[in-house]
Amino acid sequence: MNSSRIQQIETYAEKMLTGPFVDEALRIAHELPHVRRVYANALRLAQAEGYTHQDRVAAAALLHDIGLPVVEKRGDHPRVGAELTAQFLQENELFSPEEIAEICEAIGHHGRLDGDTPLIHILRDADTLDLLGTVGLMRAFTSKTHLPVYLPEHPRGETWGLTSANFTQRFQAGLGMGPTILDQINFQLSCYENLCTGTAKEWGRPLRDTMRQFVIQFAGEVARYP
Repeated sequence: MNSSRIQQIETYAEKMLTGPFVDEALRIAHELPHVRRVYANALRLAQAEGYTHQDRVAAAALLHDIGLPVVEKRGDHPRVGAELTAQFLQENELFSPEEIAEICEAIGHHGRLDGDTPLIHILRDADTLDLLGTVGLMRAFTSKTHLPVYLPEHPRGETWGLTSANFTQRFQAGLGMGPTILDQINFQLSCYENLCTGTAKEWGRPLRDTMRQFVIQFAGEVARYP
């Protein structure tokens, strides 16, 4: 990789993600450590999947969330992040126009389930892997501290066992993710189904199982209390 180019990109990403956010709530669970984990995941995935353009992977991963500080709605940040990335990379002449288009396409699709290029798959999978395992549990608790952990009538969450398609139907119906932190965990569990690459599915399987076992263990423990 071109270390000076990557350092310039990393410095810009850090500047964006450590400054003020229009909606400070969007900072939660999307701080620099998250970006660095996605960056590491993406580089490893690219190598395992035989995608050789490591600098493009690095740029997409480091810049994928830079839209968050400037939007009011979370769903807008991939599109806005792609626009900011294009402007930054063009102004600094860091990649060719074709490379910039590929990087920005990946950023613009990282929060969606469409798009079918190797870089889109790598970035999306790298980001999704950070929703799983003990890191995923930590992010669920920190991002939903305003919610109760569970309701006694639903010790595994009312959404336990729902698929990714089921959650999509809930969102379309305006039902949201569910009323508890456990429902947030259940949503993140369902995201495993959206992994694209064989490598990510292999790496994600034990992480998913760790989260599932946490919910099962938790429900068993709280069932002892009236």
